[in-house]
Amino acid sequence: MKRSTALHPQPRPWSLSSNHVFFLCVLLLVGLTLVSLCIGSFPLDLFALGKDDMQRRVFFNLRLPRVLAAVITGGVLGVTGAVCQTVFCNPLASPDITGVASGASFGAAFAILTTSSMVLRMGFAFVGGVAALALLLFFVRLSGKAGAEEKGRYLLSGILVSAAAEAGLMLLKTAADPERELAAIEFWTMGSFAAMTAQRFLWMTLASLPPVVLLVLFAKQSQLLSFGREEATVFGLSVRFWQPFLLLLCALSVAGVVSIVGVIGFVGLIVPHIALSLLKTRSKWYLPLCFVIGAGLTVLSDLFARTVVPGAELPVGIFTVGLAVVWFFCLFCRGKVFGGDNL
Repeated sequence: MKRSTALHPQPRPWSLSSNHVFFLCVLLLVGLTLVSLCIGSFPLDLFALGKDDMQRRVFFNLRLPRVLAAVITGGVLGVTGAVCQTVFCNPLASPDITGVASGASFGAAFAILTTSSMVLRMGFAFVGGVAALALLLFFVRLSGKAGAEEKGRYLLSGILVSAAAEAGLMLLKTAADPERELAAIEFWTMGSFAAMTAQRFLWMTLASLPPVVLLVLFAKQSQLLSFGREEATVFGLSVRFWQPFLLLLCALSVAGVVSIVGVIGFVGLIVPHIALSLLKTRSKWYLPLCFVIGAGLTVLSDLFARTVVPGAELPVGIFTVGLAVVWFFCLFCRGKVFGGDNL
C-alpha cells in the first residue's frame, strides 16, 4: 500500500542540503578570489610569479593583501549583520542601522583630523562604535520596559544614534582641511581597499577576526535570544549578560574593519537575507555561510570598483549598495520583503 505523498512528501531531486549549499558557496568564493587576484590595472599570471620579480612584488605587496582584506571585511560585516538581526529579532537590524558603524566612522574621522597613527585610528573607531552601542542600549532602557515593543525601540534608537553620529561627522568635515583631510574623510566614508597594505591587513585581521570567531562559536546563545527575553531566560540564558556581550563583539569587529577600509554599506543588511533564503533556516551553517556570502559580495564589489572605469578607482560602497538594491528589488517583485521565513 502506497503512503500518501501529502503526508510524506518526497524531497525534490534537485534540492541541496545545507552542507552542499555551504561548500558550493565556498567553491564560488575561491574561484572569485582567484579571478580577483589576477585582474586589475596590472594583470597578473599566477603561474609566472616565480619567474617575474615585478609580478611577484605586485602580488604579495598589493594585490594579495587587498583581496584578502575584501574577504575579511565582507565576512565580518556579514556575520555581525546576522547576529544583530538575530539578537534584535529584527530583519532591518545591521551594524549600519544600529549606529555601530556610524559611531566607528565618527571615531575614525576624528582620528584622521588629530593623528596619523593607524593604531590610534583603530582605537578611536572602537571607542566610537562601543559608545554608539552603549547609547543605543541606554535609549532602549530609557524608553520603557521590555516587551513586544522592544524590537521597534531598538530600531528607532539605532536611527537616532546613527543620526547623531552623522551630525558629528559633518561637524568634523567643516573643521577639516579641504585639500587634505576633507578629501580623505570623504573618500574613506564610501569605503575603499585602494590603500591596503600587508601591515594594514594584519592590523585589521587581528582586530576584527577573533571577535567574529567568537560570534560563530556563540551562535547558540544568539539563536536563543531570537526567541525573546522571556523564552531565552526559560532556557537558562542570562539575557542581561549575553545580549550586550554579543553586541560588544559586533562593535569590536565592525570598528576594526571601518577604521581601515572605511564604511561599506548594506553588506551587513543584505547578506543574512541571502543566506537565509538559501538555507531556509538558521542552521549551524548560517553564520559561516553569512561569512562566505559577505566575503564574495565584497570581493566582487572591489573587482568592479577597480575595473569598471579603466585607470580609475571607484569607492566599493557604490557597488555594495547597488547589489543590495537589485536584491531587495527582486524581493519586492516576489512579494517577500518584510514577510516570510527568509526574513
